[in-house]
Amino acid sequence: SEELDYASDVAFWTNFILSVFFWFIIFIFKKEIALLVGNPRLGSAMAIAALSLPITSFSSIQASRLRRKLDFKALFYTRLIALFVPVFVTIPFAFILKSYWALVVGNLMINVITSVFLIIISKWKPRVRYNFKILKSMISFCGWALCEQILGWANINIGIFIVGAFISEYDL
Repeated sequence: SEELDYASDVAFWTNFILSVFFWFIIFIFKKEIALLVGNPRLGSAMAIAALSLPITSFSSIQASRLRRKLDFKALFYTRLIALFVPVFVTIPFAFILKSYWALVVGNLMINVITSVFLIIISKWKPRVRYNFKILKSMISFCGWALCEQILGWANINIGIFIVGAFISEYDL
């Protein structure tokens, strides 16, 4: 319906703008965050890994719309495709680079491929339009979508923070 499409547009742009904002905050405070997790050398890696935030904002509304339609088959194929990325990207990069950058690149590739796949299979495509009245009426949805994005990013990247705090770059 047109109302759902308009609400999806508002949610998409809100999500995208907030994810870029959070990425920018992480980028600015990358050194402080790296010190906080116990490895001052991880600042650049965290800033680059945080690019997952704006990348996944391109697919989160499509995924939400698929969940709303109970189209779990499409969501299953999305996850299935993401499962093969480590085999074809992360592991080869680990052998080539012999550093934690293989994890960072692999995670980013998972997000890019997932986003591209969901954009391709989704019937809804975001349009450039925004209405604060609609945002106000659906603020709880936007809040949950934002939490989903942050938790999704944290789920993918928290291992980098934890492992990086306890072992050397070489061991990682």
